[in-house]
Amino acid sequence: MLTDARDIMNVTLTTRTKLHQCTTNQVGTIIPESYDFRKVFPNCDRTLNEQGNITSGHVLASLKTLSDRFCSQTGGEYSEQISAQAIITCDKKALWKGTISRVFDSARKGGIPSESCYPYDKNIIDDDKCSSKLNQCTERKSILGYCVASTEEGIKREIMQNGPINVVIPLYRNFLNYKTGIFSVTENSAKLRAGVALNVIGWDTSANGQ
Repeated sequence: MLTDARDIMNVTLTTRTKLHQCTTNQVGTIIPESYDFRKVFPNCDRTLNEQGNITSGHVLASLKTLSDRFCSQTGGEYSEQISAQAIITCDKKALWKGTISRVFDSARKGGIPSESCYPYDKNIIDDDKCSSKLNQCTERKSILGYCVASTEEGIKREIMQNGPINVVIPLYRNFLNYKTGIFSVTENSAKLRAGVALNVIGWDTSANGQ
């Protein structure tokens, strides 16, 4: 089980030595004590697709972030989910490299269609017809670039201004049993040589100060 988890969650942010740093226009804006993207943009709240037993967590998380951003920046008019299947079956480098930046590169270079044109199936990883299916999807969403926010304040301002972000956290054994609430590493929990891609949609403080 641990070997399987390590293999399907072998995710990193990037293999590059340097990425562009994010800049925001909210330097003078007061950062609230809590923020929840789902409450600010309820029409953009969609469920993250189930990963299944393939190394696609970074693809699903990355494209969920892009979908949320396109939705919020269009005032909810764009309600589609960007197709993870297009990446999984047609861009094996983005799939197997396990880096979020490689998925964003696909969105930057050629654009990615929506799930309504290229539906997601967690059980399909290879598709001989992926090129023809992709060519039928003439409408695609693309990005101009992406950046890294390296401070807590910078992360919060980026979320408030542009929408959810992606992070990669180390994978610990007790995370495999995590379901809900605040995650914390338990004592003596083994750290696996793998990472988990997550969507950060806001922040808050619990009743006990966590």
